[in-house]
Amino acid sequence: GGGVWALPAPVIDIYMCRHGTTTWNLDKRWQGETDIELADVGIEQARKTAGILAERLRSVRCIYASDLKRAKATADIYAEHFGCEVAVHRGLREPSLGKFEGMVRDQIYSEYGALFERLSKLEQEERLRTAYFDGLESPLDTSRRAEEAVRRAAEELSQDATAGQGAAILFVTHSKVLEAVLAVVFGKFYEGVETT
Repeated sequence: GGGVWALPAPVIDIYMCRHGTTTWNLDKRWQGETDIELADVGIEQARKTAGILAERLRSVRCIYASDLKRAKATADIYAEHFGCEVAVHRGLREPSLGKFEGMVRDQIYSEYGALFERLSKLEQEERLRTAYFDGLESPLDTSRRAEEAVRRAAEELSQDATAGQGAAILFVTHSKVLEAVLAVVFGKFYEGVETT
């Protein structure tokens, strides 16, 4: 018979990375949506990571970054190595951490110890649906937002006839986004995920 043959969709490798270290990271200060620049050590980390990625990946078609400076600067360094464009996507941004933003970790755990104790006792599914404070995104909300950004980027690339097999996309995002995705998509225990 004269059936119609469709070519298989290209395989797209997806890599998600955290931005390089910022001055607030060095101070153990929580950032959330506060737009902080990379520290010198973060710039050097991004350069080293770009070299490691270049050794391991055949090609990178494009890089998507959060709209926050620390992620965009990291992505720009990666793009220099791969000779590709950086597209900014708000869906990859760090969620708001409310009153935690600008506070140091020890102060947060000291002043809000009861909150963290309560959160740590929740079952995984309930924890993923529970934000730090009313009005903030839950880890589930954060993951779904990032998943949608990745899905759209992969769809765009799969429709690109020049993409070819083995194309990779890099997503440069933030620790709370990575923690949420690892818990929601890959079933990691949310309170046990370390990304920094």
